[in-house]
Amino acid sequence: MRAQETLPYDQWIECSPEEMAARAAEFYQDVNRRRTTRYFSERQVPRGVIETCLLAAGTAPSGAFRGHRKSCTRSDRRGRARLLSAEGTAGVARCAGASRHR
Repeated sequence: MRAQETLPYDQWIECSPEEMAARAAEFYQDVNRRRTTRYFSERQVPRGVIETCLLAAGTAPSGAFRGHRKSCTRSDRRGRARLLSAEGTAGVARCAGASRHR
């Protein structure tokens, strides 16, 4: 097995214990508000916002450090309805014409 090359991490931001506690509490409040919902709005979301959220999701750790995830977005009502009614990832994969992001 080959040894993997490591890269220096120069993005670390040192925080005081007080700042760590405040940031942890704020993070907890943010994630504690999350809920799974089946309510969908007709409000338009700018594509750039969706792309930035997908970029952020792609940084989540996985077994391969950064997962090999695929996502698709639909902006037309009929396509969204097909996605929502599809069962499992196989159904979503069959949804033709979806924009794919990596």
